[in-house]
Amino acid sequence: MLLGEMAAVVRRSDEIKNQAKAVARGLENELTIVIDSLFPVCKFAALFCEFAAQFPTVALRLIQESMGAVQKSVLEGKSMLGIAGSVPDLPAGLLGDVIGQVVRVPVAAREHPLTAGIESGRPLPSRALLDHVQIVISDRSEEVTPDFAVYTARKWRVTDPSTKYELLLAGIGWGYMPEHMIAADLQSGALRTILVDGLLERNRVAMMVIHRRGHQLGPAARWFLARLMQMS
Repeated sequence: MLLGEMAAVVRRSDEIKNQAKAVARGLENELTIVIDSLFPVCKFAALFCEFAAQFPTVALRLIQESMGAVQKSVLEGKSMLGIAGSVPDLPAGLLGDVIGQVVRVPVAAREHPLTAGIESGRPLPSRALLDHVQIVISDRSEEVTPDFAVYTARKWRVTDPSTKYELLLAGIGWGYMPEHMIAADLQSGALRTILVDGLLERNRVAMMVIHRRGHQLGPAARWFLARLMQMS
């Protein structure tokens, strides 16, 4: 029993020595990455495994935020890297490169009146949107981000896609959802796409990796950034 405990102590001692050597070389103790809640984190599964093997002493912290809160986290230095939805004007303190896109589709619950257009194959008139609540994701940061793809003054605001999803399933309103999040619901018919004049059937949001301008990234952050760029 004592030999087993001693072996565990020796292994832990070796881990501490290796971590100390890594820190002396400038390697981060922890890498914090903030990711837009619309982005499919599952796409990073293989990359995370590769990171763990490449940097066994570096802890990875993943934070999910929405809209301007992603940029704010990177600007304030709380996160070294960010995966953010593209905006018309990236803040001057940030650098960004597009690494992919997220496709969003307008949906409502099976029995919602706005699904009548898809059933008949004929778009509903645009004024039909005025009679129903649109559920939109609101920016929880202190920055004021303009509403994107909002078509009516009747709107409910939420701060995350999971709450929006539950409200849509309950039939409370309609809204755009990332296609990858609701694929099973579209297949089962629990959610249905809506067809309305002037409403984009597929809304594409470019996703970009961002980091602070003029800030020196550590070895792990540089490696992660380079791999993201290779994947794009």
